[in-house]
Amino acid sequence: MDRRNFLKAAPACLLFGCATVPAYRAETRAGKMILSEAELAPLFLKSTAVIAHSGAFSVVLLRDEAGAYRALEAECPHLGCQVRPGKKMITCPCHGSAFALDGQLLRGPAERSLRPYPLISRDGTLEIALYSQ
Repeated sequence: MDRRNFLKAAPACLLFGCATVPAYRAETRAGKMILSEAELAPLFLKSTAVIAHSGAFSVVLLRDEAGAYRALEAECPHLGCQVRPGKKMITCPCHGSAFALDGQLLRGPAERSLRPYPLISRDGTLEIALYSQ
């Protein structure tokens, strides 16, 4: 197994000590990742970000001080390593790319920003559209 595939397969938190970023296992229905706001609430008490996983998809879910959510791709566009959200920026532990909390590229080697995902909050559920309509 080469380094890239090892880093993608291994739990990033064990490798890089990112225990402050909770993980959430979501379900996928009709091309949307479905998350329960009630289940997310205790995770956001510990962190301003959660990594949501569902099948082959991983999404960085951020919540601002006003309680608004934002969903961004969780893989660095440089070589696909899982990014690490922090309080002030999102970084890639593999090669040092940095992104603003809105996903905008701050520093390479990545050549583009993190892709945002459309997100709808309704009836205590977050729906993240994983595919463009």
